[in-house]
Amino acid sequence: MNWGAFRRYIALYRPSRGRLAWGVLLSILNALTLIPIPIFVRRAIDEAIPARDINLLLTIGAMILGLTLVGAGLSLWGGYVTAAVVRDAIKRLRQDAVEKLFLVSRRFVTSQEPSVLHDQIVQESGRIDRGTKAVFDTYLPGFVIVIGIGAVLVQMNPVLAAITLGFGPAIMISGRFLGRALRSRVRHQHRMFERFSRDVLRILRTMDLIRTHGAEEIEMEGIAVRAAELEEAGVQQSVWNKAYSLSQTTLLALAGATVLIVGGIFVAQERLSLGDLISFYAGFALMRGPLGGIAVRVPAVIEGVTSLTHLDALLTEVDARPYQGSRAIDFTGHLRVVDVTFGYGDEPVLEGVSLELRPGSVTAITGPNGSGKSTLVSLMLGFYRPTRGELLADSIPYPELDMISLRKTMGVVPQHTVLLHASVAENITYGRTGLTRDDIDRALKIAEASFVDDLPDGLDTDIGDEGVFLSGGQRQRLAIARAVIHRPSILVLDEPTNHLDRDALHAVINNIATLQPRPAVLLITHNPGVLSGVDAVIELKDGRIVSS
Repeated sequence: MNWGAFRRYIALYRPSRGRLAWGVLLSILNALTLIPIPIFVRRAIDEAIPARDINLLLTIGAMILGLTLVGAGLSLWGGYVTAAVVRDAIKRLRQDAVEKLFLVSRRFVTSQEPSVLHDQIVQESGRIDRGTKAVFDTYLPGFVIVIGIGAVLVQMNPVLAAITLGFGPAIMISGRFLGRALRSRVRHQHRMFERFSRDVLRILRTMDLIRTHGAEEIEMEGIAVRAAELEEAGVQQSVWNKAYSLSQTTLLALAGATVLIVGGIFVAQERLSLGDLISFYAGFALMRGPLGGIAVRVPAVIEGVTSLTHLDALLTEVDARPYQGSRAIDFTGHLRVVDVTFGYGDEPVLEGVSLELRPGSVTAITGPNGSGKSTLVSLMLGFYRPTRGELLADSIPYPELDMISLRKTMGVVPQHTVLLHASVAENITYGRTGLTRDDIDRALKIAEASFVDDLPDGLDTDIGDEGVFLSGGQRQRLAIARAVIHRPSILVLDEPTNHLDRDALHAVINNIATLQPRPAVLLITHNPGVLSGVDAVIELKDGRIVSS
């Protein structure tokens, strides 16, 4: 057990500790209502029935029925309270996990498998939820019932109680051995699930590539292997789940049979009344139910503990964003890159790069693929921090700035257009508030996106997952509209000629010039045919500026 992870998880319950205590108290009271029942059973058999006292028998029956009904009500009430508390804690856990993705660096996120991060946040939190509910719904009241009724059974007949407790070590040893094996199978099943999930997500992302290359059969062969591995892991986990539950319930059944046999001998020898034996066995039956429930829910708790350790690894990741400044500025678009060197590993991708962007200017960065153009944009956006040199926005060093606030003043049209499975309007206004229909219309006009008027529902048209219902040029024009709708101080166009021809790009740049105030425009391209009309051209090669 990772006790650090456990302590951090417990801390999520502090805001609700009052409600949690109330829910726990209700569960304990529910358990306490069962404890007197064996005593009432003994009175019914030893006193009421031999004396033919119908009134006493009815009173005892009413008491047992009343306790059962009260216990059921307390159980329902306590279950509702604790379920609400657990739900709130799991909600905070999930929110913290998603927020962590925004707090770590881009380097960390891009180095992880998306499917693994997805499973950590979605699947693991669900298992933690189920494991926690098992503790509050089954373990806690079960232990109270076992301790309370166990004390009553000891008072009734110490010898039979000792025989019952004698099965305790066997139950604990088998539980420890099988629990260790079960934990191993749970971890293995989780790994197989991650692999299968990763492959399915990859297929969804690369469906067009698969179909274009006729690789469906190859992919299905791979999926068949992953599915078989997942099935085998699931079967192994199910078998060990069953083995654990059966071992516990079988030992409990043996304990019950032993109580009946030994108790029956005591009755035959007149060392024990029949009422004492029946009441003792009734108490044991009440205790056996919670013990069996605990045994059945152990796998859920083991899964929850395993998942908590896995998710906590993300929550405690020490990686952080490269800049931690808090200064927000009214950025004008004046940005300087001063003698910047940067690399993803030992080899630099950029070396000694300096440039300056000014409001209203159009600067082009050109060069072959792999020359460092997109990396330079990532540095300007504050995704990475240079190993040498510095970046300044309005003469203020990046380390002092609130980078989220700074990015809100920028507009970026990435090389690979990213669109949401939503309407045209929702895509254009994403991340912005307070925008009007006039703002949307102006942005569409700047992007030369008149095609929107011809869509079935206009701005309300659903464009499909990643804009699948649109052409490449239409997707890029929506990305341009989204980038200019808030009148950015800097506008970055990364390889816009992927889907726009030269004339279309020049029309868009001319429209951008009508924005007031005029933004600084950074044009990233490897196509020299679109450089006419720009104010400055910077050529990158092998991470260095070779001409400007």
